[in-house]
Amino acid sequence: MADVMITLLTISDNCGILHRDISSNNIMFTRDDNGMVRGFLNDFDCAIKPSADRKVRTTMTGTLPFMSISNLEAQDVPQTILNDLESCIYHMCWFGVEGVCSSHERGPADDGLPHLDKWRKGTPREVANVKKLHMRADDTFQSNVTSLFIGAGTCPMLRGGGLICKCDDGSDCDYKRLGYDRLASLACRLREALFENRKLSRKCWGTYVQEPVPKPFADGTRQFLVGDVGDIFARYASKRNKASDHVGKQGVEDAIAADKGYEDPDYGRDPFANRALQKCRDVITLDIFRIVASERDKALANIAEQAESK
Repeated sequence: MADVMITLLTISDNCGILHRDISSNNIMFTRDDNGMVRGFLNDFDCAIKPSADRKVRTTMTGTLPFMSISNLEAQDVPQTILNDLESCIYHMCWFGVEGVCSSHERGPADDGLPHLDKWRKGTPREVANVKKLHMRADDTFQSNVTSLFIGAGTCPMLRGGGLICKCDDGSDCDYKRLGYDRLASLACRLREALFENRKLSRKCWGTYVQEPVPKPFADGTRQFLVGDVGDIFARYASKRNKASDHVGKQGVEDAIAADKGYEDPDYGRDPFANRALQKCRDVITLDIFRIVASERDKALANIAEQAESK
């Protein structure tokens, strides 16, 4: 998948082309004579080269489980490389839940698990609503997606709400033995880079249209409204109607002041439109490139080390 994502970034940067149909049918993997696994991207039938005046999405393209949220909702947001990268994250999660190969596929005993059925059943709007809930924050992503990865349900370290597998390498924990713990960690990092990038304004975070800037109460504290931005600010002021509380007025003001881009006139209330801005897109794509390139190098080094030890 790292090869595929780097390919998408390369053709976007060098050719201005968006693939727009990332799916299991359009990605191939092969193992060379040295044991290295390489990913290939094919089927560019839906690819486009957006022009400067192409602002509105006129057609819905892609395969339902892997389509980006803005694509599913047919949002009036410019199509960018972020849509293709978001599709890759969904594909990675699909591998984690359904198995990366036939020998890892779930058996009959697992048929009762929900898997990611809600990503592939229903109308595009219904699938978009499910993905918005799953991707909006780290806790919702882990509880609804990575907790379903192969082996996570039986990992003794993850029982009772644990998040990190600390089983010994020699244990019978399939989650770690088969590498799904690393895949889950990678998926979490990529989700954060796209949907909750700490280098960007909070107006670029989340999956829901944000409420207006919190308005002050008579005592000077701020009112927090429903939505991603309200939830984020609430972390800084759990008792938000008490100016005397140590996380009250001053904590909120500090949080707002620390967010240098919050009052940026280029930002609206829609985080998808904000992330599509060139200045935000550049930050996100560079972070994603660094993450996947680093993980690919680690994986290749691990394969080479295993080959030498044989």
